[in-house]
Amino acid sequence: MSHDNPDLDKKRATILERLESALQEADEEIDSHGQKEHLRRSLVVGSRRHLRAVLDAVPEVLVLDDEELILRTVGRIFKSMKPTSRDAVTTIDDPVKGEAHIAQMPVFSMVVSDNQMGVAGYTGAEIAERLHPVTRTNRLTYAINSSDDERDFDRLLESRAVDAFFPKDVFKQENLERLARIFVKKVQESDS
Repeated sequence: MSHDNPDLDKKRATILERLESALQEADEEIDSHGQKEHLRRSLVVGSRRHLRAVLDAVPEVLVLDDEELILRTVGRIFKSMKPTSRDAVTTIDDPVKGEAHIAQMPVFSMVVSDNQMGVAGYTGAEIAERLHPVTRTNRLTYAINSSDDERDFDRLLESRAVDAFFPKDVFKQENLERLARIFVKKVQESDS
């Protein structure tokens, strides 16, 4: 446990309890339907029910994009994956407001940001760099969903200012699974 931040320790414990409980319920539902015997031995994403359980435990998801269709679509995907906390999915189309919101997000939250948003100095990458101390301290999972070349983000991935990059044309279940694994890893490793 992190002895210098009792609030973080408490939040981490709450999320781990919620994850364990939700994943146990998912296992029981899977078992009751005879689909598979215990897909999970630890906190991993093993099925759509497990993925839902993990994403539902994320305190808040922010989708930041200036394109209305993308904003609504990705926001709807996350809301469908957070059945008990749909109101914990925020969509913002203004990068200035988005940056201010990210700075106030609860620990262990998740950000999915467009990169090019039409406001000078407010690309998803620039926001990630400026807020890196906040996102690192608060253990935020930060992903960029962009049509730009992934190589443009190598430096951000190496510096850990961004946790993942996804091509913007399609937001697939694999992207959600990857974000869920990153989230679980951050929660599990937060005591180091």
